[in-house]
Amino acid sequence: MLPSVLWARDRYLKPGGEMYPCTATLFLAPITDEGIEERLVDWKQMKDLYGVSMESIKSLSNDALTVRADSQHLNPESVLASACQLCKLDLMTIKVQDAHFVKADFDFKCYGHNTMHGFATWFTVSFPGGVTIDTSPFSLPTHWGQTVMYLRKFVDVEQDSRIKGIYRMQPSTDNPRFWDIDVEFEVNSDEKISQSWHCSD
Repeated sequence: MLPSVLWARDRYLKPGGEMYPCTATLFLAPITDEGIEERLVDWKQMKDLYGVSMESIKSLSNDALTVRADSQHLNPESVLASACQLCKLDLMTIKVQDAHFVKADFDFKCYGHNTMHGFATWFTVSFPGGVTIDTSPFSLPTHWGQTVMYLRKFVDVEQDSRIKGIYRMQPSTDNPRFWDIDVEFEVNSDEKISQSWHCSD
């Protein structure tokens, strides 16, 4: 969506004009989601309930949940640590090509014992006079919700567990409005975990 906004700015904004919103900020946080575990075992329940085995498509279904970023509305309780700011963009001055790539380090300290099922991103945009649209789980629901990225392998965390890593996002080669996201991280300096997701705007 952002490249389209910047394209319209460059094409239509007159000298001395103003850009609304003024800034956009992207955030990342680790999340837990008990519902994902239920979704992953649904295929087994089909046999228990109806006598029909769906095991042959279980792996395909699980892959679909863990390779595509998914727009959802999370509960605040799903967030496992204070969010990290990935980038803040001045929408009046940033160039389109500079908005195409995001690369940022993150370092989270978890609130308590839980299972980490993935990451979520959200954004805020600001307007003059202190007006802000906030799409975080801690604000009222919006059209955009949060972008959720599930892990292939869930990770148990405890109070003060450290989740450190690097986040990368760039336009998809399939469609410039879509995004490819790569995250590499470790929990408490344990083994590095790498995973990629496709986000279709």
